[in-house]
Amino acid sequence: MLFRSIAVDDATIAVNAGSTIASVITASISSVATAGIPVAVTSSDPTKATVSPALVRTASDGTATFTVTGVAAGSSTLTFKTYGATSVTAAVTVS
Repeated sequence: MLFRSIAVDDATIAVNAGSTIASVITASISSVATAGIPVAVTSSDPTKATVSPALVRTASDGTATFTVTGVAAGSSTLTFKTYGATSVTAAVTVS
């Protein structure tokens, strides 16, 4: 049984090579914002897009912010994970 849900505000992210943007994700328990939940993120192809930091604890409003950097033209998939929840992904397109 999963007690937490995790959602990405933007399931599709566009960024230019050499640029950075902030991506906000939300982690919650039973739809209630929860602070201190660790959320990890990885990039399927760091030669196209990177994300940092790799691990963040949610703020009091249940959000965590990650920075996405476009490295080279192409695409990558970001995977967001926290314990007790199914991971979610966001597609990144770098131009």
